[in-house]
Amino acid sequence: MGFGTVGSAPDQVRVDGYDAFFARARVKSGYSGTATYVRSATARPDAARAQAFVDLPPGTAGLSSSRLHELDDEGRAVVTHHAGCVVVFNVYCPNSGATEDRAQFKAEFNDTLRAAMTLEMARGHAVVLVGDLNAVHDMRDMAYADELPSDWEPSSTWRWLDGLLALPQDGGLGMVDAFRALHPDATRAFTCWNTQTEARLANHGSRIDYVLVDAVLAPAVAACWIDADRMGSDHAPVVADLQLAALAPLPRAPPPLASIYLPELAGSQATIDAFVAAARSCEPAPSSLPRPAPKSKPKSAPASKPVTLRQFFTPHAAKPRRPATLPPPVAASPATRAVHNSTSTMQAWTQLLKPQTQDAVPLCRGHREPTKRLVVNKPGLNQGREFFICARPRGPRGDLRWRCSFFLWASEFKAAVRKRHRPSPATIDLTSSPPPKRARPLGRESPN
Repeated sequence: MGFGTVGSAPDQVRVDGYDAFFARARVKSGYSGTATYVRSATARPDAARAQAFVDLPPGTAGLSSSRLHELDDEGRAVVTHHAGCVVVFNVYCPNSGATEDRAQFKAEFNDTLRAAMTLEMARGHAVVLVGDLNAVHDMRDMAYADELPSDWEPSSTWRWLDGLLALPQDGGLGMVDAFRALHPDATRAFTCWNTQTEARLANHGSRIDYVLVDAVLAPAVAACWIDADRMGSDHAPVVADLQLAALAPLPRAPPPLASIYLPELAGSQATIDAFVAAARSCEPAPSSLPRPAPKSKPKSAPASKPVTLRQFFTPHAAKPRRPATLPPPVAASPATRAVHNSTSTMQAWTQLLKPQTQDAVPLCRGHREPTKRLVVNKPGLNQGREFFICARPRGPRGDLRWRCSFFLWASEFKAAVRKRHRPSPATIDLTSSPPPKRARPLGRESPN
């Protein structure tokens, strides 16, 4: 059982009956990180390491030894060895980010990961790769395929994943996509959704989480499915059932990386039996795939907050209640009341006479409903500018049950309101303004 983006808190969760192995980011506290849970009685590993590239010689993928260590410093991989013949890479691949440095980091990480897998195969080991690969290689695996420009070409990440799946005679590693192998015709089977656009409500996402198995293990894959109904993250778990006979006696004790040896976890125990039991009861079925979009207008989902691994497995603590009694108010003096009344009157007249463009919002064209105001955070010429878009969750383009294509810069809206020389209501229908260009699709990769 692998997890990505688990942070680097020392009190990570331990589970009865499982050995836990963590890779923590050494460059930034709470950033990225991965965790692997292995059932002690049936799959305890012979060895485990929190670095994927520690065995690679300098010059691998054209990188120096120091650069290989830098790729490992973000805690993006846990590698476990089983029965002397199977190696499992649990990874959280970086996204391309907003800078050239991060795009270069992503490309180097991916190339080095392939080199590490190749090395294990050369040693005679069967390789399994699981986790968030932050990559797509099939048009069916992204809901926004029809929004791509006509001159679109596959990215380097797309080609990298193609290389993992290509046959050895074609220059690939011959890995098998477990889900696609068992569900070759599945559509809209996504694992990641943009939470800022509430795209999960319309199942408008992408499949970037995988279980890839060595070709020699492919016949052992009995089932693989997406547990799309499990909440708590912007990703859905991908579950694979491999029927493998025990090939060697299991070690009596877990390897040194196991969490039970961490001093900060000595004597601590978190009970998450409810989650583990629920995970065991999952059965592969067509209903486990994302359901079609509802026919009626959806309600907006509350904004999700980042969750730690412990919060994901345990009930949320009750919110503190407001005190039953409040302290009595302090009586104001006559002078204080006079100043307060004068200030309040001035503020009231100012609020009445000025155009109310700050709180007013336009109506979207698709539904004639109040829009929502957002701010451009991406570095560039427009960073910090405010704009309005349709307030509905994002969904398939042209389906008006979901977000329409309305887009308007806040500065243009403010200028249009002032041109009318009168206070504006809370919502304004600017039917005379020309339709804007469609905004670029948001959020095709997971954070970090």
